[in-house]
Amino acid sequence: MIHSDFSGGENLAGNTNHDVSQMFNQWMNEKAAFDESGYRAKFLDVSYNGKVVGHYSQIVWAKNSKLGCGLSYCEKLSYKNLLVCRYETGNYLNQQVYEESNITTIDSTSLNSPEENDNSSGYNIIFNHRFYYHLFIVIILAVLF
Repeated sequence: MIHSDFSGGENLAGNTNHDVSQMFNQWMNEKAAFDESGYRAKFLDVSYNGKVVGHYSQIVWAKNSKLGCGLSYCEKLSYKNLLVCRYETGNYLNQQVYEESNITTIDSTSLNSPEENDNSSGYNIIFNHRFYYHLFIVIILAVLF
């Protein structure tokens, strides 16, 4: 698989079956190496200690507000099923991927209006990789159906 000349970020995955979650998890499985790298504060490379981290960093890049994904089948390729996700921005060297919050849980008060929360500054919800996984599945289902 070869990346296009798209100006934003792009993740590519392929497999021989039609399991979209397996392809997405190829990217999510980079999380441990990404966390170990310390690249969250300053992105230095798409790999760390010989392990790829650039797909995961692209998914969690905080400044992304636009995402488009497509799934394709091509009989002539060794990977018959191809998943492509394009991102507005991301993986810029020496930039922060995201700012870590000191809030680590979501409780029912997080869903209330800011005035009803103990935290007067507004919502403090941290989205972990499961959030992105479920968001991704919703997007893929919307594309397929």
